[in-house]
Amino acid sequence: MKIVASLCAFGKRNRSREKSMFNYLKRNRWRVLSVCALQIIVWGLQTVAQLLLMKTFEGAIALDFSVFIFWTFMSLLCWAAYLGGGVFLGYVQVQTVRKLNNTVRSDMLQGILSQRYQAYHKLDTGEHLSQLTSEVEQIEKLAWNPFFDCVGRCAQIIWSIIALCLIDW
Repeated sequence: MKIVASLCAFGKRNRSREKSMFNYLKRNRWRVLSVCALQIIVWGLQTVAQLLLMKTFEGAIALDFSVFIFWTFMSLLCWAAYLGGGVFLGYVQVQTVRKLNNTVRSDMLQGILSQRYQAYHKLDTGEHLSQLTSEVEQIEKLAWNPFFDCVGRCAQIIWSIIALCLIDW
């Protein structure tokens, strides 16, 4: 019975935070928008690299060595830009998630510090810190990472549709 009560309390805490996850994204909107824009650019570079690879094969099939070399070089440049953009995207995304976690952590600490004396001292300080750490990790796994993954997958789908429209069937 005690476990069910704690799960119900945990669910209530999460539902109240679900309403405010958009607020955390909104409070850090420039960082979040920069990550989303970088994801769109990186997935676009990957799509362009695939289209350039098709041009390279067209040059090889036509047995035109200069066209083959030119498109191979362009393809390699595009792949290098894609990989460099992916590294930069990873760095910016980690920094953004860290900032979002710090914002959540700050608000949670304010909530803990604003508790009444008796409510605060029901748990040890270590228990408060453990609960805070585990909840922030859970928010990162269940909110920030899926959000950015979803944006990246949507960008990948849109770029794939654009590429399919550009292919000369």
